[in-house]
Amino acid sequence: MLRRHRLLATAGVAVLAAGLTSVGSPAAAATPGCAGYELTHTGHLFEGHPAIPWSYFFAFGPGPVEVCLDGPDGAEVDLILWRFIENGPEVVTSPTPGADKTLTYAGPGLSAYRVTAVANRGSGTYTIGVNTP
Repeated sequence: MLRRHRLLATAGVAVLAAGLTSVGSPAAAATPGCAGYELTHTGHLFEGHPAIPWSYFFAFGPGPVEVCLDGPDGAEVDLILWRFIENGPEVVTSPTPGADKTLTYAGPGLSAYRVTAVANRGSGTYTIGVNTP
C-alpha cells in the first residue's frame, strides 16, 4: 500500500499528517536502470540529503503517474512524489525497504508534480524514471 500524506506547515516546520490512505498500486522492485520509462535522470545520492532530479515541476492531466527508482546497492532510499494542490502539497511515498522501487499514483486531474529521492542510509548512483499519463 502506498502512503499519502498532507504536508502541513506549523511555525515554519514541515510536518506529515498521520492519515494513511491507499492511493495506487503496490510498490514493486524497479526495472534495472528504470529502462523503458519516458523520462529518466541519473545522478548521485548522498546519505541524509534529498536528490531532486529535475529542477522544474511536471504538469500532467488526469491519469496514472508511474515513478521508478533504481538506487545504490545496499542503500535505504525513500522515493517521494509530490503533488501540488490548492491546499498545499500532497506527498505519496513507497513504503518498501531498499533502494529499488516503483510507485503509481492515479492523478485525478491537472496537477503539478515533483519527484525526489532521499538516501536514509548509503550513497551512490541512482536513476529515476517517470511515465506520464
